[in-house]
Amino acid sequence: MMSVSIKLCTFKIRLLMFGALFSSLLCHLPSDLQAQNRSKASRYYQQGIQALNNYNFREAVQLLSRALRYDSTYTTAFSKRGIAAYHSTDYSLAYTDFHKALQRKQVFSAETWFYKGLTAFALQKYEEAIADLQQSITLDFNNPRAFGYLAESHKALQQLDKALYYYQQALSLTPQEAVLLVGRGQCYRLLDQPITAIADFDRALVFHPTNVTAYLERALARFTLQRYAAARDDFLQVETLLDTLTSQNYSMLAFCYATEEDHAKALKAIGSAIQQDSTESWWYHERANYHLQIENYGSALADCQKACTLDPTETAYVQQQATILIAQADYEQALPVLDYVIQQEPDNAQAFYQRALVKQQLRAKRKSIKADLQQARTHGLLTSEMTPSLQNILLKKTLWERLGL
Repeated sequence: MMSVSIKLCTFKIRLLMFGALFSSLLCHLPSDLQAQNRSKASRYYQQGIQALNNYNFREAVQLLSRALRYDSTYTTAFSKRGIAAYHSTDYSLAYTDFHKALQRKQVFSAETWFYKGLTAFALQKYEEAIADLQQSITLDFNNPRAFGYLAESHKALQQLDKALYYYQQALSLTPQEAVLLVGRGQCYRLLDQPITAIADFDRALVFHPTNVTAYLERALARFTLQRYAAARDDFLQVETLLDTLTSQNYSMLAFCYATEEDHAKALKAIGSAIQQDSTESWWYHERANYHLQIENYGSALADCQKACTLDPTETAYVQQQATILIAQADYEQALPVLDYVIQQEPDNAQAFYQRALVKQQLRAKRKSIKADLQQARTHGLLTSEMTPSLQNILLKKTLWERLGL
């Protein structure tokens, strides 16, 4: 009996010893595993930083992601992966990483604030970009790119005066930076200061002779100043550099040719606009005008009808149809068209004048013609702009009027 008790006591002691040993292992195992994970995280972090410094941005994202997988508290890895993600154009990941780093109370450097601002700018979060970039220049006042993106952010928000201020700050650091000169020129153009804008575009092209945006912006400024030949040259330079223009730019180029009475090139340019966007009714309206200038009435009418089909609510297209019919001396068809235009736009002076002209050709009653001419004059058409025969109808008094009856 005593032997059984001794054996039982021995078993309990062994069980207690085994439990203590197992508990000791449980206590030390997590600590060792954490140390191993931190070691791996540190190794992957260093490799990620090396890849980042070597401009291997996608590899840097992968390595820093591994570092965070082993140690999610590695705060600096979030901001560094954010920078690498920005360069990899993964702006969503970059944005998330920068905010995670801030939540973990990481103190950002000027560089990190800068890239956080660039990420917000890329995501069109302009107010946030401004706040971040302000933080960046507070820590580093000699970063022209930070000032440049501050200017771009304010410009995107239509805060042009503030944008000009920051462009000036950036250019004081890098006065020969074409991108900054073009950006400031855009602000001046949008502020309706085309001459000052052109000066910036000219200077930008000295430093960067193939800057497409500088040529395009200068074309727009010159067009505003009605310097159509110079604008034409700039549009053509853009076309040479890009092999094409936008439909809007082709339309403006066509107008430049039209002012020089080069109708063939005007038609070709507006044709390119239509090729770019065949659903835009206004391009057909413009091409109809150019056909009308060279008395190509059939093509003009076809384009006008196409414009009306695309946008039946635009009375300018309907009135253009009447203009073409008048040019063809097809007065009977023109009359109901003008009736419709006047019904839609009772203050359309030109439509009243055109109807008076049509009525004169159709030998309508003098009183009806005079009523339309009076409406045309009431709504702003000068008497001097009328034909002599219609001026005579408008100004000549009847016997009853002369007698005051």
